Amino acid sequence: MEDGAGLRQLIPPLAGSDYLRDNPAAVVHGIVHGMQGPLVVNDITYNQPMPGNKELTEFQIVNIVNYINQAWGNDYGLITVTDARQWME
Repeated sequence: MEDGAGLRQLIPPLAGSDYLRDNPAAVVHGIVHGMQGPLVVNDITYNQPMPGNKELTEFQIVNIVNYINQAWGNDYGLITVTDARQWME
């Protein structure tokens, strides 16, 4: 998982993830509020709950998302604090 590849059918990959690339608002919202139900990443369905973390600041969330967006060969652009603030609601 250090390579961002995820874990089989349990944890979706971060590397090369079409979901991360195409849904930055949902990613931020999910980090804060968690995610439930099926999630399709690169044509594979995952269905494990992800707890949220409401203790993270908007600056921490921006750093996390921007790291993921640029790590493991990803080139998904950067988000701003303004973006995070809006999407955290």
